[in-house]
Amino acid sequence: MKIKFIITLVFALSYFQCFTQTGDGSEQYQILTYGLQSGIDDAQAIVNQKWNIEIVPVAGCRVTRKLIDSVKTHNIATWKLIETEKKVQNPKLVYKKDIYETRQSLEKIKLLAYENETLNGIWKNLKNKPADYLVFEDPQFISKSKYAVTVKKRKRKMDGKSKHKSYELVVNLSSESLTIKE
Repeated sequence: MKIKFIITLVFALSYFQCFTQTGDGSEQYQILTYGLQSGIDDAQAIVNQKWNIEIVPVAGCRVTRKLIDSVKTHNIATWKLIETEKKVQNPKLVYKKDIYETRQSLEKIKLLAYENETLNGIWKNLKNKPADYLVFEDPQFISKSKYAVTVKKRKRKMDGKSKHKSYELVVNLSSESLTIKE
């Protein structure tokens, strides 16, 4: 009887360890990482938002075999939980594919911004400017093909201006349209 109770308790605890509480009371899936962290790019941040995933670094470059095994065990349990709850086959692969597709979408947003007539009126002749002339910040996923993003001119040493106005854009990739929120 005690063994059944202990097994049930261990199973329940391992189930709840896959989550973390957010500020609004909802739960996020935790994916643990170790080693040198390069940071999370915009595409991964958007996908983490869509999938309700939090990336948690648990160790730096010096790790033990035990830690590696613990992280692997935890992440396997988390991906299985995601598979069960979201009804997604091979969720880790689908997650990575979603990051790749989101990166492509963000690149398409940049192209649309450089070609947009209104933005070309604000910043003269954008089509002939270098690809890093504009800074795209804080991209947000709205729906399957809609994103919100803040854009501003990159501050350069030769610019005498200390202030650069930023613009909020809403981009619809399916219609390839871009609107500026005032």
